[in-house]
Amino acid sequence: MNVQSIKSGDKYALILKATVELIAKKGFYGTPISAVAKKAGVSVGIIYHYFKNKDDLIKQVNEQIMQKFANALLEGDSKQMAHKKRFLNLWKNMINYLITNPAEHTFIKQFSASPYAQSCYNQKQFEYFTNTIQLIEAGIKAKALKPLPVILIMETTFALSSALIELKTSTGMKIDESFLTTTAQVAWDAIAKHENDIHPNL
Repeated sequence: MNVQSIKSGDKYALILKATVELIAKKGFYGTPISAVAKKAGVSVGIIYHYFKNKDDLIKQVNEQIMQKFANALLEGDSKQMAHKKRFLNLWKNMINYLITNPAEHTFIKQFSASPYAQSCYNQKQFEYFTNTIQLIEAGIKAKALKPLPVILIMETTFALSSALIELKTSTGMKIDESFLTTTAQVAWDAIAKHENDIHPNL
């Protein structure tokens, strides 16, 4: 995890990196502050210098990952691109990010299924994904995407990509450019508006 440190010094980034790696292996409850300190090569006191407590540490780790993830999703994106092309670019960025950062992928899944998710489900969380949200909203407005809640489209896309990564991990399946394009089409078909879509009022 190449975390962008928002605090002074490298110790902050080392603590975040150690926390992600430990939680990915042992979960939230199996990762005490003492273990984080040992893995990061810092004292427990240093951790409490940067973070109020373990909950604060976990929440800040999540914020750093969300910000990094959100930025990665839109690499190469342009509002001048067709809606489908923008989505396919986002899909490939998502898959590549999750493959490259397996510990972060595991952390995201664990965090979203934990009580922490509800307490962090706020406006700040959405701000990181403002551009992604606008991309989806533009697709809905242009009737390229189904008129579904934006969060549902985002969660559906992530769930599909996450399942693909898990399949790769369990089977050793190769994910090349051709496979990325094919799976991107599957993901697009799941959220794209089609002419024969059944109207909800019928």
